[in-house]
Amino acid sequence: MGAKARIWCNRCAGALAVLVGLAALWTAPVPVGFKVSLTLVAAIVAGEIAFRHLPAFDPLGRIAWRLPGRLAGGKTCAITFDDGPSPATAQVLDVLAQHHVRATFFVLAANASRHPEVVKRLVGEGHTIAVHGNSHRKLHQASEAKSKPRYEPPRRRCKDWALSQRPSIDPRTG
Repeated sequence: MGAKARIWCNRCAGALAVLVGLAALWTAPVPVGFKVSLTLVAAIVAGEIAFRHLPAFDPLGRIAWRLPGRLAGGKTCAITFDDGPSPATAQVLDVLAQHHVRATFFVLAANASRHPEVVKRLVGEGHTIAVHGNSHRKLHQASEAKSKPRYEPPRRRCKDWALSQRPSIDPRTG
């Protein structure tokens, strides 16, 4: 599900608190109109909190296209694509071009060698390219001496992909 256990514990505690509060309200000896009014206000406040403070909360499963304006210099969103390129990358590039959006593509060397025309297009359209290496082998705890043979050969192959400069490496995964 993506969220850390602490986040899920907080969410469950919040939901439990709401249920206990509603149970207390609806068993209290107060007029029904007051109960309904207070329940509606609580639902509106809870919805506002959920939409503003819970990451990616949307009961309909939609993607949030509008971001808070408090990010550096206005609204910002980093879009990344992983493990390409593939034949489907061309369709992704069409959509990005249609909306004048730039993204970062973390490529696997084997896939870049299979689809050099897509890599050329990535470069030509101004996207950022980073190399995972040949695989997703975890290198974050490896020494430089052990990790360099995993990522340096793919970086040297960048000329085969028509890249004018060698792209960066994602050291966490290769």
